[in-house]
Amino acid sequence: MKKVLLATALLASVVAVAQKDELKTAKKAVKGGDFAAAKAALKAAEPLIANAKDSEKEDFYYLSAMAAYGNGNPQGAAVNETIDAFNAYLDYSKSSGDTKYKAEITKLQDELRGKMVNSSLEAYNAGNYAVAANGFSQLYELVPTDTVFLFYSAASSLNAKEYATALEGYKKLMEIGYTGIKDEFVATNKETGEEENFNSKNLRDVQIRGGLYENPVDRKTESQRPQIVSTVALLYTQENRIDEAIETIQEARKLNPDEVELI
Repeated sequence: MKKVLLATALLASVVAVAQKDELKTAKKAVKGGDFAAAKAALKAAEPLIANAKDSEKEDFYYLSAMAAYGNGNPQGAAVNETIDAFNAYLDYSKSSGDTKYKAEITKLQDELRGKMVNSSLEAYNAGNYAVAANGFSQLYELVPTDTVFLFYSAASSLNAKEYATALEGYKKLMEIGYTGIKDEFVATNKETGEEENFNSKNLRDVQIRGGLYENPVDRKTESQRPQIVSTVALLYTQENRIDEAIETIQEARKLNPDEVELI
């Protein structure tokens, strides 16, 4: 019995040492910019992580995120890899309460988000709707709470005539109850007489107090849901899924009875 216990203890010790060595190798590789070597070391360490100390688990997820992000400009499949790695670290941090690297990863996630927003908008404005749709879809995966990117992705797929992909996107929007309703803070420019929208109530109110604007109004934009439901119905018709189209049209009529295309 003692021999069995001793063997088990020795094995655990060997595993722990191997795990630490791989993490040290990965950390050194990330610091030196050798991200391929870091990924190889992390892959070797991954089977051992389940039984690791919490601090080592956090190091593993952090180094995985840093290796995936690489030089800060992931392309193609590396974008999805980076998104998954960022989310894996943040999920671990949330469940464990370990936050040593949370601020850094969150900052890098925001940095990636900004780059992806710019590239996706550029693609959309250039008429490269399929590229834009993929970019917006990846943005939704990066920050699932930013549901507006799912809407942009579905709309871009529709413009690209990728109807099956567009249908899945719009169905998802229906499922999560997306409305797209936003608060608007507007005021009238005294010089031009034109109504202008401000990014925040405070910014608008500062301009009012400065005497440059008047007639402040707080309002909400119209819901996108009727149009989303209508689009789903029309896409079902496009695919000759008539029963589903009829069912969705009935719901769309309830939400938008004045829509001519649904009469």
